[in-house]
This record gives sequence, C-alpha cells and structure tokens, in this order.
Amino acid sequence: MSRVIVIASSDIQRCSAAEWDVFRKMVAHGMLYEIVEWIDQGKPTLRPENKHTSAFEAALLAPNLSMTQVLWERAWQEKREAVDALGTLAWQRTSDVVMRYLLESGCPVDHVSGSDLCMFHDLEMVKIGMGRGISLLEPDGWASAFVRVGSRPLIRLYLEQKDNLPELRKDAVRALCRCIAESRLRATALLRWAGVDPLGKAPRYYDMDDPDEEWDSFPAINLANAEKAGELLKLLKPKPTTEQWFELLEATVRGKGEVVEEILALRKDPDAVFLENGERSSALLRDLLFSMCWRWSWLPSRDERIAKFCIRLLELGVQLMWEDKASGLRREIYRSSNRTHIFKVLAVAAERGGEDSKIALGELVRVPKMRKLVIKEAPMILKHLAMPQASSQKSADSGTSLPVTKGIPIARPTHAKQATSGRRAGGYRGGRVLTRKEIYSDVWAAATMHVAKGYGISGSMLARICTQLKIPRPPLGYWARPANARKGMKPPLPPWKGELEATWAINPANVKAQKRKRT
Repeated sequence: MSRVIVIASSDIQRCSAAEWDVFRKMVAHGMLYEIVEWIDQGKPTLRPENKHTSAFEAALLAPNLSMTQVLWERAWQEKREAVDALGTLAWQRTSDVVMRYLLESGCPVDHVSGSDLCMFHDLEMVKIGMGRGISLLEPDGWASAFVRVGSRPLIRLYLEQKDNLPELRKDAVRALCRCIAESRLRATALLRWAGVDPLGKAPRYYDMDDPDEEWDSFPAINLANAEKAGELLKLLKPKPTTEQWFELLEATVRGKGEVVEEILALRKDPDAVFLENGERSSALLRDLLFSMCWRWSWLPSRDERIAKFCIRLLELGVQLMWEDKASGLRREIYRSSNRTHIFKVLAVAAERGGEDSKIALGELVRVPKMRKLVIKEAPMILKHLAMPQASSQKSADSGTSLPVTKGIPIARPTHAKQATSGRRAGGYRGGRVLTRKEIYSDVWAAATMHVAKGYGISGSMLARICTQLKIPRPPLGYWARPANARKGMKPPLPPWKGELEATWAINPANVKAQKRKRT
C-alpha cells in the first residue's frame, strides 16, 4: 500500500546496522520482489544515524526505474536524502527517465539548478522543472549549460523562452562573450544563427554581474585573445561602426594580434579611415603607447607588435596629442621595466611627426627627470625637437656668449640680453635672465618663499635652480634665528667651472599658465 507522504519525520523507526546492510544490498542487486516483501512486512527503511550511504541513491544511479518507484512510493525517505539524491542524479545524468519521474512525483529540487536541468537536452523535462520553480537564468542557468555543450535543443529552448524571459536575452549575450573568448565555434555559430548580435550592447567583463549602465562593450571585442580568432571572425561576419572598428582594432593589437590584418580589412581603405578620423586615430595611438608600459610576460612579442603598429600610424600622418594625459604617460614610462619600444616610437614621432606631435613631445620631455631619461634612451628625440641640453646666449654688452643652464620653463629666449635682477629678457615673454650672484644674493637676503614669489615661480623650483647652479641656501630655521645669531652662517658662493658665469632663464608667465591649467 503506497503512502502519499514519503518524507519521514524524526519519530519514524530507523534500521539497525544489521537490517541496513541487508536492505542496502537488496537494493544494490535489484532484488525488487524481496524489497516489496520487506516493505509489506512493515520493516524500517530509514538508514541509521551513523550511516552515510543511501539505498535510494543507489537505485537512482543504477539506474533502476522500478526500484526507484517502489522506494519513492512505498518506503520512508529522509528529506535530506531525497534532496541529495536528486541533486546527484542531476549532476551525474545517468537517466533522463528517472529524472523526469522524480520531478513529476514531487521530489525536492533544492540542489537542482537550471544548468543541471538543461544538460539533459530534454525540453519537456526542462519545462517540468520550470514549473517546479527551477530558474533558467544566470548564475548557473541555461547560458552556463549552453557554453559547455552548445546543443541544438538548448538553442531551441532559448528561441522558445526568450520572449517569456527577457533576462534570458542578456544571458545569451554573456554566453556569446564566453564562447568567443573560449573559441567555442559550434556554440558561437548557433548563437549567431539565433540572432544574438556580436556587435550589440554587452558587459565589458562578461564574467562579472555588471549593472545595466556598465554594458559599454560588445561581444566581438573578445576576439582579441581568442585562440581561434580567425575562424570566429568568419563565423561572426561583423560589420562594425567606425567607433567599434577602432575599439576592436585597439583590443586586437594589444591582445594576441592574430587577426589585425583581418580587422583592418573590415574597411575598404583603412588608411583613409585613419586620416579622416584624426582625433580618434590620435587617441588610438595614445592608448597604445600607454599599453606598452604595461608588461605582459605571457605575450613576449606584444610590445614589438604594438610599436610597429604605432609607427605605421605615424607614417600615415597621425599626430600625437596628449591632451591632459602627458603627466600620466610620464609616470607609466618611469614605472616601465622595458622602455626600448616606447622610445623607438617616440623617436619616430620626433623625426617624422608634424607640428602637433612635436608640441606633444615637447610637453612630455619638459620635466628634467624625463629629459635625463630621454638622453639615456633616445637622445635623438631632443635633437629632432631642437631642444639641446645647453645653449648659448650672446651678451649685447660684452659680445661674449654665456652658458644657460636649462631648467623647468619650456620657452627659452632666442637672443636675450644679460640682465640684472628686475630687468626683462628680450623676446622671453616677460621672463628674466639672472646670474648666479644675483640669485645667491636674493636667497640670502630674504626667505626662499618670498624670493620665489618675486620671481613668479614656486619655492621647489627655486630650490632646484639653486641645486643645479650650486648656490648654497640658508639652512632650515635660519630665518627664525635672531639677526645677531645669523652672523657667520652665510657661506661664500663657490666658484663656477669654466671661464664664463652661468645664468638661468626664468619665465613666470609660463608657470602661471600651468597653474591655471591645473585648476
């Protein structure tokens, strides 16, 4: 006589150790008649407390549908045992017939996911599971199963349910991203056939649960690092917009780079596209230079490939334009362990680039630290920019030339006269040319911050000027001492190497412009 309630309560009698060994062996050997007789005699069917083996699970995995029906309909089962057994059957997939029977009979589905259910490739069973409350949505839903197997029944299931479950469309986009990244050709072809757009809106990182506003990419971008990018590109047949084409090209050049030429061929005349979209091409060039600073050991030829592509852009006439990112690029170059290819590109830009490229390079190398690095790695850059380390200025009074130490200011007078403190340097946009003696006298006459303010520069800049010109400065706490206590603390100005006296060209107008730009 079958019972409607098969889940046992805590007060139901359990088998003894001896009874359990006999009962479990009969189930394992398929002794159906003996099991029916055991149940009719009213003997217990629950496993002992200290046993972990399950007779019900053994019948499922055999698989033995008749034994499963008898145990489920006539024998007492623990809820935990029933939950674990159905979850194990869904994972092992030994019998879709047994699985469907248990789903229809009300077996608990706590440990069954949409992905496990879809792996049976039985659409009717999936619908039964959905009726029991099993979700096909991610995580661990239809998309996870499809990425693994890419079967036609699952793509038919998607076509049937995508209108009823709008979120399933997003899961299909994520699935296409994964299939492209993992080079799953069959699954990619089926999704493309089902209408999933490889250029549609998609999360930039498909393995993260991004909110809607972060869907700022498209599935085809994953071609960059795919093992079979060429075959996938033939399957997808994308027709990207100009902006998508630039993004796809940048990702491919920075990635494995196997289909760079194929991506370029998506436009009839790629060189003309680069020239027609000058700002976007400059942004592409800038982004590729930034990426060369990031060392990827698993792609040893990456930097060389990016450098060749950057040189190709420069030879076409694409200009370097940093906008406000010159300081960021300097930081990345400082941190980079291998700068060979970076400076190779910068040297080509200095030699063949237009006026915009040279202005951008001048902004990049205006910092002394970067200038020293350029002299070490690629000194020809400064030569092409007409920015030597030292230049001469003719004195109108004496007719002699004075060596001018280069410093922070970008501009430099072409024929400035030697001037005393307070006199302007001709042709220097409000700048002044000061001698070592004048600066030495000023820094020992007033506090550094007041002297720098009078010059129109910062205190740190004045400190660097004194360091390079070997001008001694007052020690810390000097101006806090009484006047009589400062006597004897001023050291003499050390002699300057060479016959001529060094000068420094200061341009306060340029410093103020930099401050306004930062603000």
